[in-house]
Amino acid sequence: MHSNPVKKVGMLKVEKTIKKPFSAEELEALRVNCDNVRDMAMVEFLYSTGVRVSELASLNVSDIEMGKQELIVYGKGSKERRTYLTDGVKFYLRRYLASRCRDGKTIEALQKEPLFVTLDYPHNRLTVAGIQYMLRQLGKRAEVENVHPHYILLV
Repeated sequence: MHSNPVKKVGMLKVEKTIKKPFSAEELEALRVNCDNVRDMAMVEFLYSTGVRVSELASLNVSDIEMGKQELIVYGKGSKERRTYLTDGVKFYLRRYLASRCRDGKTIEALQKEPLFVTLDYPHNRLTVAGIQYMLRQLGKRAEVENVHPHYILLV
């Protein structure tokens, strides 16, 4: 019988780096440098809820219960969790959704649509890469280094 030499190899240890959260000043610089209400709503949403970017990209307007200020997020491994909205994110979400109501469209008509969409027609669902790009550009304008969605939600 042969012994397996791999059994003698221990688990690899991977060094974890702890991400430094934004200071209050850096977060405010991001807010001030938002070009539009969509970006402001997105920054506030990430800060308020702590959702992953992939979860944010997959949300629809109907996933938000504004009255209860909550939403159910479907995360990794199809796990479901409830998260809550602050008054600040609720304010900016309402403004953002109202800005999407053009040509007689109501907020109720948006229910089946993606929560965050591109600024340009035909207003497609924002992708994970699109959200990450927007945040990097925002970081450059705000002169805040290493802007990444996970840093926002760690504040």
